[in-house]
Amino acid sequence: MIYILYLYFLGLLSSISIMDGFHTIFIFSFNFYFFKIKYFNSQKEMSLIRFPHELKVLLKLLLFWALWIIVCYFVNEVSHPFKASFDNLRWILFIPACYFVSAIVISNYRSLILKDNQKKSFLFLIILTPIILLSLYSISVSIMGINWLLPDRTASLHPLSTISGGARASGFFDNPMTFAHSFGVWICLLWGVALVYSSKIKSYSQKIFIYFVFTVFSSAIAFLLTFTRGAWLSVAIGVLFITFIYHRKLGQIISLLVTLGISGLLILSTAFRERIFDIFKFQDSQSERLTLWKANWLIIKEHPLFGVGHGQNYYYLDQYYQKMGVPFGFFKSHAHNQFIQFAAGSGIVGLIFYLVFIMFLFKTAIKYYRETSIYNQPFLKAIALGTIAVIIHLFFGGLFESNFEDAETLHNICFSIGFLFALNNSKNIKI
Repeated sequence: MIYILYLYFLGLLSSISIMDGFHTIFIFSFNFYFFKIKYFNSQKEMSLIRFPHELKVLLKLLLFWALWIIVCYFVNEVSHPFKASFDNLRWILFIPACYFVSAIVISNYRSLILKDNQKKSFLFLIILTPIILLSLYSISVSIMGINWLLPDRTASLHPLSTISGGARASGFFDNPMTFAHSFGVWICLLWGVALVYSSKIKSYSQKIFIYFVFTVFSSAIAFLLTFTRGAWLSVAIGVLFITFIYHRKLGQIISLLVTLGISGLLILSTAFRERIFDIFKFQDSQSERLTLWKANWLIIKEHPLFGVGHGQNYYYLDQYYQKMGVPFGFFKSHAHNQFIQFAAGSGIVGLIFYLVFIMFLFKTAIKYYRETSIYNQPFLKAIALGTIAVIIHLFFGGLFESNFEDAETLHNICFSIGFLFALNNSKNIKI
């Protein structure tokens, strides 16, 4: 099972096809092991299928949310409602499945890792290496403006007009925004580990410590080179928030360094400066986004309770563009704002479910973080801190992008949530 989890981790960084494939494997494994453990195994292993209280509450919330979305499909007479609802809601099954697979791995390997610093060093090495390789690859493609590993994808790169040959970093994805919002999850988790483990890693190995510092810096540079402002802002807020709750003085220092860094980039980098000040210019991208927001706002006004069906607002845009006097053939997309997207698709009730979902995750992660002082588990503290930042990233990133609609981002977020539940529950598992 540990190999399956690790391969999925690699997929989270590189391929939506791998993510979707392991999504199916995880759900199948969950059902198989659930019945195997329930009917054929010992009491000790039964603890793996006893969901923690917070996860049970979350699943009840998600169940009611799913039922509401299905109701909205029927009210709006969406074609093939069951298929449409399943495609949009299957991620709900993935949270408990990811929890279960993570719980099995943690229960089998946690005691071995805790007893041996060499194994801890190896664990850091196999996790950090793919992140470093992805970061260096993204940086090189951004600077060269050529996808040297996948030449056929060079044409899909998003060029930087102010730098000859340069491009926005997009990792192994074709869209820099997709890469920024999904990779931002790992920036948050890395920073949580950095806060808690910066001094502890030195005791494992000086080389691993240097390797870890290099990972943090290379991933930060790759993330900056996406030139995705909404992701920049949401990750920055998340990182600064967890730094302040971990160590107030350190938070003040990091805030000062971030301010100085932004000032330096505004002075030294033409691309960064233009990307920031483009916010205040009414260019095509801003015009498209504002028009999308206005059209979706009209949808919300006319369909406030049930919306037009989750994810179906895209198909209503031409109708509302016509009402607004927008030329035929104008840009169509999701709402580029997750809150507007939910309100237009499943009404105000659907939006409320989403807000309650985020708030519940945030409160749970805060609770787990505070409890770590009782159980003395630094890794749980690090992941809880990182997950707090991930949830903040999800919330603020959703103001500028429909990030919860993005499968790559959604996979990374669901994994971090499931893994946190499993890691927290492991303190009650006798291994």
